[in-house]
Amino acid sequence: MIEEGILALANQATADLIGGRFYADTLPRTVTYPAAIVHAGIGGRNERTFDGPGMQIDRYQFDFAGKHRRDVTAAREAVVALLDDFGGVLPNGAQVEAIEYIQPLKLPYDDDKQVFWCGCEFYIKYNR
Repeated sequence: MIEEGILALANQATADLIGGRFYADTLPRTVTYPAAIVHAGIGGRNERTFDGPGMQIDRYQFDFAGKHRRDVTAAREAVVALLDDFGGVLPNGAQVEAIEYIQPLKLPYDDDKQVFWCGCEFYIKYNR
């Protein structure tokens, strides 16, 4: 439920830039441009308490691909601006305590797919 809410929020931030081209884990060969986003949960941990499950901290990565560096950079900046320091109710009703921007990722130009890449990572903190 948290993942769906995060993706809905990221989609709101980039709708005019990528037109809903979100893909889980890998970029399909048939993707259309100017830009697209690949998303993946890449780790996390659960801080247990004596009362049971406590704070869940998931690590999430967004990669941006596009024909022009300015398009992928603009999409990343839009997602970071919306998600960084977000706390509250997501569009699907899920509650997060905080979203923390970790770092940008500069990924190389892909000669095979002929696209520019960049990315970013976040910690997403919520109670189970």
